[in-house]
Amino acid sequence: MVSKTSPQLHELEIRQHKENNNRKINGLSRYVLKYKEELKKRKASHNLCEKVIILNAAKAYRDELEIRNSLIKSKQQDKARKAGQASANARKAAHRNKLIMISINCCYKWMINTRNIRPDFQLLEMKNLQSCNGNPYDNKLPEEPYLFFEEELLESVNLLEDHQLNKLVLDLEHGAQKALELHQKWLDRWLHLPLSICRLDGKFGQEFAHKVSLMWF
Repeated sequence: MVSKTSPQLHELEIRQHKENNNRKINGLSRYVLKYKEELKKRKASHNLCEKVIILNAAKAYRDELEIRNSLIKSKQQDKARKAGQASANARKAAHRNKLIMISINCCYKWMINTRNIRPDFQLLEMKNLQSCNGNPYDNKLPEEPYLFFEEELLESVNLLEDHQLNKLVLDLEHGAQKALELHQKWLDRWLHLPLSICRLDGKFGQEFAHKVSLMWF
């Protein structure tokens, strides 16, 4: 990294200063030429021409700079506002993704823990799971996600926007179709479960995939 006192940086500052001066001179020159032509047409005296040219050119150039700086400032403010909104949307989407992944992971964990349930209790357990009515999600991630699944899995879906929910459903249906091809016998017993259990992803997805063949066969 080049230090502030390095010769390279000093040379760069000099070059930038010269470029800025040249831009100002070129900008002012445009207006000088403009007013020279205008005053020639009016046939004004030489001294008056020089004075009017300088004053009018300087004023016109200052006006141009003011307009340009105003536009630049407006664009910067608009860019900052959009960046802030995009950042907020990204945090919101990340929170929702984390929430839905917790729900899916909890589903795997719940199924792993219940793999030894007697067949005559399986249907009852499924009905209890589907009819759970927990409180609406309060925008805080649960300390105990396993309890969260049993209470509020269905409520979490309400937090997704339409296009996010549609994409999730498509992903889950694809996962369910793949699982159906591999575990037809197992799925025959679980068709009334949410399709999200068939998406083999997340922390417990691999464990679920390894143990699924041990469930109710």
